[in-house]
Amino acid sequence: MTDSSLLLAGKRGLIMGVANERSLA
Repeated sequence: MTDSSLLLAGKRGLIMGVANERSLA
């Protein structure tokens, strides 16, 4: 994996985590 793909995966993971927290709250 390249750094750019890792960054994209990390950003996507963060966004999904925030969305899940908001939907649960």
